[in-house]
Amino acid sequence: MKKLLTILALGALTIAGCATKTEQKPSLGKLVDGYTVVKVGVTAGDHENWEVVNKNLEKDKIKVELVTFDDYVQPNLALADKSIDLNAFQHVIYFEDFKAKHNLKLDILNYTYIAPMGFYSKKINSINEISEGAKVAIPNDATNGGRALLILQANGLLKVKESAGLKPTLADITENPKKLEIIQVQAQQTPRALDEVEFAAINDGIAKRAGIDLTKALFREDPNHKDAKNYWNLVAIRTEDKGNPILEKIKNAYQKQNVIDIVKAKNGDTLIPVFEVLP
Repeated sequence: MKKLLTILALGALTIAGCATKTEQKPSLGKLVDGYTVVKVGVTAGDHENWEVVNKNLEKDKIKVELVTFDDYVQPNLALADKSIDLNAFQHVIYFEDFKAKHNLKLDILNYTYIAPMGFYSKKINSINEISEGAKVAIPNDATNGGRALLILQANGLLKVKESAGLKPTLADITENPKKLEIIQVQAQQTPRALDEVEFAAINDGIAKRAGIDLTKALFREDPNHKDAKNYWNLVAIRTEDKGNPILEKIKNAYQKQNVIDIVKAKNGDTLIPVFEVLP
């Protein structure tokens, strides 16, 4: 009987121990060496800002682990299928367009910065040198392609239908005084297109990865334009995770002055923080 009681007691302790371990499991991510580790989807490039975020999270025993993707499609799909816990690579209009098309239940945790799109060239040095009939490459996705057309319009190179809103297509061009030949390519391929065209619209992150000097843009998007908020970059999460305390701590850790400092130190005025600084 004593032996039976001893076995039962040990069994109870084992069950209690398992329950304790279960209770320690974080509400997001996984527990590794006393830290809650969450995976953040990013595209290739410099990510010193996240290194600073990790320092800010040290007191909360939270770490972000970066998972790098080669395109703009996979990070949102990976977030939706829970391969990662959040992502940071896209602007508002792309995010809203993508999740609607793919019926994804995603939400915004916080805004980060705006990276004004620029037009670059290997052949000319100013907008005044653009020749008649010049070839120009723009991204082939609806949001970034439309963005490029609107920047061309803002700089007097063409006009598009006002009714096209923020996503005009080539079919929406109403005036093209220089008879520009507009070539659509994947956003990641726009730097390569510079060998074949006179100039090209290249997203900030893609330009950096290609070694392009962002200060050498022929012209750039106006970050203070009335529609600029549509191009604010953001941190995306699953809708079901809204209000998760771990995510709230990551948000707070991102919105610190030392994150702004590293962004400005690395990027100057080519990457502009848009979040309110928290104490």
